[in-house]
Amino acid sequence: MKKFIIAFLGFLHGIFGSWWGLLGVAFTFPDSSPGSKDYEEDQLGIPIGVMMLLSYIAVMAFSYYKMRKNKSYIIIFLVSLAIGMATFIFSLYFLWD
Repeated sequence: MKKFIIAFLGFLHGIFGSWWGLLGVAFTFPDSSPGSKDYEEDQLGIPIGVMMLLSYIAVMAFSYYKMRKNKSYIIIFLVSLAIGMATFIFSLYFLWD
């Protein structure tokens, strides 16, 4: 049962964590350049994006820290994380098309 929960959490983290990380990158690196009219407005999102990326990294580090003693849990988590990220990428592909 514990392995199933770890796999499910890895899958969810792969999907929603990818969205969270992508939004963090979008806020951290705005599309406008310094000196443009929209840059001051876009610059307000940079600290939010940095906090989003730091929280994503913290969750990944905490997940690894909690599972560090059992290698099979780490493998299960990473495989389900990869499947969740692949699901995220395929959903972007179909939404973009």
